[in-house]
Amino acid sequence: MKSLLLVSGLCLSGLLQAAELQVRVETVDGSGGHLLLAVFASEDAWKEHKSPVAQAHVAARPGAQEQRFELPPGRYAVSVIHDSNDNQQLDTNFIGMPTEQYGYSNNPPLRMRMATFEECAFILPAEGLRQQVTLR
Repeated sequence: MKSLLLVSGLCLSGLLQAAELQVRVETVDGSGGHLLLAVFASEDAWKEHKSPVAQAHVAARPGAQEQRFELPPGRYAVSVIHDSNDNQQLDTNFIGMPTEQYGYSNNPPLRMRMATFEECAFILPAEGLRQQVTLR
């Protein structure tokens, strides 16, 4: 009985420490496909675009839509790709410019490179947070 209470307590304490991250994706065009959302907790994972702490693939609808994640409070960055042709990647033209919509948390200014983790990083507090990502 004691071990059951201990396990239940540990599970409940993990739930109590989760914070809700709401990601609102704006300006989704009507080209169909899916939104690929990825939440990263480190610069290395961001650079390699591997090992997200959370991710979602949702059908893209024109306009705006939201996705929620339950995460421990901490420092994160979000990337969103509108994969209109459902090939699981951001397509680019012959000079490397994206041909599909994309966006990042904090909506950093566009440059001729991918946004950095530092530009996109934010703190998720215990009470939760809402991030708005405007697709480009």
